[in-house]
Amino acid sequence: GKAPFAAGADALVKRGSEAIFAESLRTTVANLAAAESFNGSEEIARACVILENAQHIRVAGFRSCRAPAHALVYLCRMFRREITLLGGDGGAIEAELAALGKRDAVVAIGFLPYSRELGPVVEAAQRHSVPIVAIADSMAAPIARHADVTLRFSTDSPSFFPSVTAAMAIVEALAATMLARSGTAAAARVRET
Repeated sequence: GKAPFAAGADALVKRGSEAIFAESLRTTVANLAAAESFNGSEEIARACVILENAQHIRVAGFRSCRAPAHALVYLCRMFRREITLLGGDGGAIEAELAALGKRDAVVAIGFLPYSRELGPVVEAAQRHSVPIVAIADSMAAPIARHADVTLRFSTDSPSFFPSVTAAMAIVEALAATMLARSGTAAAARVRET
């Protein structure tokens, strides 16, 4: 069979390049507006409380969701040291998942087609009674079905591949909100980095 995005690539090439750049940017703006409307202050507050109460935050994002996962870790490390990217050191993710503790939290980022690697992350979190904050394209996403709170984003794109721009925006907004809620000590840590 064809690679999952081959048909979209073929259609894009047939269509031509005339308006694709502008249409891509317009779609991105619409995705950002959708992210704002999908995610109310209640969901944001619930996600923040889960992450604030965690002794350690473990972030999972694979393939194209690796970038937003990495960005969340990078941003939060400026004011909070206890956050890591699952599989970030190239080691066995199984060992990292076995080390999950009840005071931890997991952030799982994904969209259709969902990465198989997210399954074991969600299963381990459930097994260890670890709360999950999902950042997903749908409430029906496997990670969303098991999450304590889900922040949604749209992947609409005129291109051959789903857009992760709104996921990145959610991650940036979540990190900013967490810092704002963390107070002056957290702001001082940012100054030190």
